[in-house]
This record gives sequence, C-alpha cells and structure tokens, in this order.
Amino acid sequence: MKYLLNILLLVFSATVAYGQDSAVIKGHITNLRNHDISVHYKENGKNRKITVTCKTDQFEVILPLAYAQEINIYPEKYFDNAVQIKGSKSYLIAPPLMLFVAPGDDITVEGDAMELWTATANGGQFTKQMAQFNQSFIPLTTAIFALSRQQQKWKNQDLLDSVKKVRETISGLASDKKNVVMDYITAHPDNLFALYLFTQRMGSLSSDKLSSLYNQFPVNLQQSVYGIAVKDFITKNESAAVGKAMIPFSGQTLTGKVINSADFRGKYLLLDFWGSWCLPCRKSHPHLLALYNRYKSKGFEIVGIAKERGSDPVTSWKRAVEEDGIDWIHLLNNLQKDKQDLISEYHISAFPTKILIDPAGKIIWKGIGNAGDELDTQLAKLLDE
Repeated sequence: MKYLLNILLLVFSATVAYGQDSAVIKGHITNLRNHDISVHYKENGKNRKITVTCKTDQFEVILPLAYAQEINIYPEKYFDNAVQIKGSKSYLIAPPLMLFVAPGDDITVEGDAMELWTATANGGQFTKQMAQFNQSFIPLTTAIFALSRQQQKWKNQDLLDSVKKVRETISGLASDKKNVVMDYITAHPDNLFALYLFTQRMGSLSSDKLSSLYNQFPVNLQQSVYGIAVKDFITKNESAAVGKAMIPFSGQTLTGKVINSADFRGKYLLLDFWGSWCLPCRKSHPHLLALYNRYKSKGFEIVGIAKERGSDPVTSWKRAVEEDGIDWIHLLNNLQKDKQDLISEYHISAFPTKILIDPAGKIIWKGIGNAGDELDTQLAKLLDE
C-alpha cells in the first residue's frame, strides 16, 4: 500500500536516529534444486530484496530492520510449481513464505520449495502468533493457489466458461481469507502483529469500524510505527466521512458530456467507485441497476467513478460498462486524475466503495466491499413513499 509506505518512511526517519538493529533468518528448504532464494523486506520505507545463494538447501541471511515487519521469501526463478501464461514470458507463481520479523530475532525455517508458503518457523518474538494465525490462513492460501493454477491452465486453453466458474470460487475463498484476518485483529488487541494486519485491511473499513478497532489497541501499540500509520489514515479519511460535505468534483463522462457535482443538488447521489477488473464490483452491478431503475424517477442518480488497470484503460472501462448494461453517468479517474484525482480525494483504497450523498450535498452513507442490503435500506427509507 503506497500510502502506508509513505507513513513508514516518515516514522523511520525518527527511528533511525536511535540506531538500527538486525535479524537473522536461516533454514533448510528441500527441492530447491540449486535455486537461490529472494528475501523481500522494507528499509527506509522502500522495498528491498536480498538474493541468497543456498548450499545443499541451506541458507542464512542477516536483515537490517528498524522495526518489526512482514518478510516474504520466494525461491528465485522457480517455476516447478508455476504455470506459464499463454503468449507471455510471465508465470503464475506460488505465494511466498510470509514471516513477521522483529529486530533481534533469530528465526529458523523448515520447508519444501514446492509449497514454501506452508513452511514452519521457530524462534522470533512473533512466531507463536503467526502459527496461530496460519492455522486458518494457510489452508485458504493453498486452496486459492491450487484453483488459480487450474484457472490459468483453462485460460491458456480458452475454456472461458470453466474460468468463470472457478473465478467465483476463488473470490469466495479470498473473502474467507479477509474474514480470517479481521477475526484475528479483533481477537488480539494486545498484539503488534494484529496491528500490522490492521494496516493491511484499514482501507476496506468504514470510519466507525476503523476508530473502534484502533481504540481497542493499548497506547503503547498506538504509538508504534503501525499505530501511527492507522491514526494518520483515520485523520485523513475524516474529510470524506459520513456527516461531512461531499468533495466537489467535475469531469467528462463516457459520452463526452462535462458534468459538475453541483448539477446533482436536490437529488440523492450515489458515487460508485469500481473497476472492470474488480469481480465484486461487477457482481454488484445487476442489483445496483435494479435500484437505479426503481428510484431514478424519484430523484436518485448514480455516478460511476472507475479506476482501471492495464495499458488500455479506456477500452477496458467502456467494454465493462457495455457488458454490464449500466446506463448511469460514468467518469474514468485515469483520464482526469492529473486535474482532480477522485480516488485520492475521497480516500478510496478498497473496491467497490459506494458513497451516498443527500440533496444538500452531505455524505449520509458509505459502503465498502459487500455492504449487504444497507444501500437498499437507505434508499427505501429515503425514497419509498
């Protein structure tokens, strides 16, 4: 998360004055077959990588660490369990081994390169906490990778119906992983590892949930590098919180018309932040279209604000709008972000995010991800006679 990296860089500047410590990670990884391993970490707020030569499947690395952080370990250029993407030199590779390592740790890893993400670790301040977390998290990671490998094979064979079916299963398992993370955060308010996980999920939470979870952590953790990052995020997020005035905007729509947020005064306006690549966004569109058709004659309007990926964002955007049959107003943030970046100004860090604005221009509801029937309830209360 780019935002979090910036915060960590600021905190690091204050930390480094008191000296930098290190951690040792060593271990035995079978089936490496003469491959090196790469160890990924952060230093001075920037991503770093150390490549380690392994002798007889043994390795050891010393990392400079100023604070406890996530470390990811991959076999280098290891494709024995990977699937090549058709028409490309790229591969779908296995997930890494994830560790949470603190300065002064001496950690020993035992695992198999074919399934390195399942390796065991001993030593270190957070090893027991991670082992508890992994009991639920790792089986889901394993299942998702197995299905993703099969999905890529079907993509390579142009079996699109099979790809679509497995994509929905993968999406469900990914939601289960998010629930595992949130359950762990909620259950361990005295744990720095839980607070770190919180920084990874905070962009998908409502303002009320953010503050509630943050306040459950003790003061010493709130003053840690991750606690400071969460607090700063909460402060910045307040500018687009429920009860605040909407952030004015303008832009050119998909049809070429120039619009201004003032055009919608007197109406209930829903801002739908989405992307063609976002499966939950696309799955929400049929129901959102039904709501639009039901309430548009009663003073309800939708402006879709898309954030696209890839080399041709305009084509991806237009194709998705056409495929989904969503005939409300559309803006593409990619095209206008140099003038006004609405994703940034509204602090959108999870997709889909929906924001409901009343006729006076005040934010009255915000839904992140799968908000269930909350939008239905809001509109029924406001617009049903």
